[in-house]
Amino acid sequence: MTTLSPTAFHEEVAIAVEKPRHRGNRGDRVFFGIVTAAVWLVPLLVVIFLGVLLAGAWPAMRAFGWSFLTGKVWNANAEGGEVYSALPFIWGTLVTAFFALLLAAPIGIAVAAFLSEVVRGKLRAIIAFLLEILATIPSVVYGMWGVFVLAPFIATHAQPTLKVWQAHFDQWFGKGNFPIFQFRGFPTGLGLGTAILVLTVMILPLIVSISLEAMRAVPNSYREAALGLGATRWEMIRMAVLPPARSGIFGGCILALGRALGETMAVTMVIGN
Repeated sequence: MTTLSPTAFHEEVAIAVEKPRHRGNRGDRVFFGIVTAAVWLVPLLVVIFLGVLLAGAWPAMRAFGWSFLTGKVWNANAEGGEVYSALPFIWGTLVTAFFALLLAAPIGIAVAAFLSEVVRGKLRAIIAFLLEILATIPSVVYGMWGVFVLAPFIATHAQPTLKVWQAHFDQWFGKGNFPIFQFRGFPTGLGLGTAILVLTVMILPLIVSISLEAMRAVPNSYREAALGLGATRWEMIRMAVLPPARSGIFGGCILALGRALGETMAVTMVIGN
C-alpha cells in the first residue's frame, strides 16, 4: 500500500475533478455547443440589426448629411428640393418613452408589492388575471381608446384648467406651447401628454408582472426574519423584499422601456401626427 503526500493527493483530486469538465460524454459536448451558439446568437442579431439599419439609412444620410438627424423640417414639396429631418420623430420617441417609464415604474412596483405582500386569496388572482389581459390588448386598441376617450377628457378637463397657467409657462419657457400639453388654440386633447399617458397604461402590466415574479422569488425566510425583528409590513417590504428583487424589477423596467421605445401605432394616433 502506497501513501501519497498531501501535494500529490491534492493533484490527484484536482485531475479527477477536472476530467469530467474537459472529457465529458458526447451529449454534454453537444449541449454545451448548442448553448454557446445560442449565447453568441444574441449579439450577432444586434450587429445584423444595426447593419441593416445603417444600410437603409445611408441614402438619407448621404443626401442630407447630419442635418437629417438635427433638422426639424419634413417637407416633400419644399422649394429647391425635398427636405426631410428625423429630429421630431426621435424627440417624440425619447420624450414619450422616458416620461411613460417615469410614471409607470413607481406605480407598477407599488402594485406588484401590494399583490405580493398584502393581497391574499382570490382577489390577487383576479387582479393578476386582469393585468395579463391588459398586456395582451393590441396597441391599435390603446390608440383608439386614447383618441376617443382620453383625448376628449383631457380637452374638456385638463387643457382649460392648465390654460390658466399659460402666462407662467410663457415666462419660464418662452413664448409658445409647453412641450407636453398644448394650451393655446382650440383644445383637442392630442399631443405628447396624451401619448405619454397611453404609453404608461400600455407598459404598466409588463412592469407589474415581472416585478411580481421577482418578489415572489424572494425566500419567505427573509420576510419572517424582518417581521421577527419587529419590522412593520412596509419596513419588511422595503428592507427584505425589494433589495433582493431589485435585479428583476430593473429588468422589467428595461423591457417596458423597450416596448415604449418601439411602440408606433398608438403614439402616432394620439400625438397629433
